[in-house]
Amino acid sequence: MTLRLHDTAAREVRDFIPITPGRVSLYLCGATVQAPPHIGHVRSGVDFDILVRWLAASGYQVTFCRNVTDIDDKIIRTAGAEGVPWWAVSERNQRAFTRAYEALGLEHMRAADDIDESAKRDPRDFALWKAAKPGEPAWETPWGPGRPGWHLECSAMATKYLGSTFDIHGGGLDLVFPHHENEIAQSRAAGDGFARYWVHNGLLGLAGEKMSKSLGNSLLVDAMIKEVRPAELRYYLGQAHYRSEMDYSPDALAEAAAAYRRIEGFVTRAADADPAVGAALPGPSAASTRWPSGGPAPAATTASGPWSTRWSPWRCGSARPRASAGTMPPRTASGRRWRTPESRSRTPRAARDGSCADERARRGPAPAGPRRAHEVRQAPPGHRRPR
Repeated sequence: MTLRLHDTAAREVRDFIPITPGRVSLYLCGATVQAPPHIGHVRSGVDFDILVRWLAASGYQVTFCRNVTDIDDKIIRTAGAEGVPWWAVSERNQRAFTRAYEALGLEHMRAADDIDESAKRDPRDFALWKAAKPGEPAWETPWGPGRPGWHLECSAMATKYLGSTFDIHGGGLDLVFPHHENEIAQSRAAGDGFARYWVHNGLLGLAGEKMSKSLGNSLLVDAMIKEVRPAELRYYLGQAHYRSEMDYSPDALAEAAAAYRRIEGFVTRAADADPAVGAALPGPSAASTRWPSGGPAPAATTASGPWSTRWSPWRCGSARPRASAGTMPPRTASGRRWRTPESRSRTPRAARDGSCADERARRGPAPAGPRRAHEVRQAPPGHRRPR
């Protein structure tokens, strides 16, 4: 199966062909950790985690890099307002992001071994170096004290760990300009081919506005996973097409959570019915005596029990059972009616055909006259129905 990605730079959907067969290099612009993460922050992480898992499941060896911007004008301003060192703000919020990523099941990212490097030493970077201001953190360089700019950070990290030309560069749509355009400009000026595919995820908004701390409309991940389970929140963030815009609402989240519980319930029942299925599932055994909502599973009911099925004479040939009047099965916590494998079993073909023949005999031959528009005509010999 060919993977097709929308390349923002080319403005078209392209077949994905990696530079090196069997290997994929992917860089993702991560968070600027001036505040704890809200669910808009982690949508990007979920979308690209799904992509990385798909590539790995397809047999690719994936090298995935994601940066953390831990020094920035916003971080410095926050630290000044709180009266604490800039690194204290960065470390506190970086740990909050790590907790959120782990709760949502994102693949663990190993810190780079050279994380303590103090400066990028290529003299061509000087135009993008931010000169130090009084009281700000700085590193000594041949061209004076300062720190690297935001755009330079990503170009330097991506090319160091993935090479001068790599497969995919990802990020949110809000980073297309100026961040990613500046990355391209400075990297191409340095002679690098840089990214071959630019993949951007849509944003998550609230009441038609971008979710952000500055607007006071952010929903923190730590609070949201107290409302729904982390897996249900991940399903909500990942169910839409990765490029689509999403607008948060409690109803949409509840609907996604219910959909996830239905899938979970199906897998649980499949594992209970066939131990081989349970053994193939990752993590703890899916076999459970508890329904996904946390309550006990409804008692099994056979077809000969209090809600045995019957067949409607007006649906001859149908294989769909109908519950007897007044004896509908109980609903589960997700709102669906519980049915056992026995109650879903189909009526034997002979019995079904016999009941239909009896019904046709009782009703007699069809009246003469012109055919009605919705009746099916007999196809001529040799005719093949178009697909």
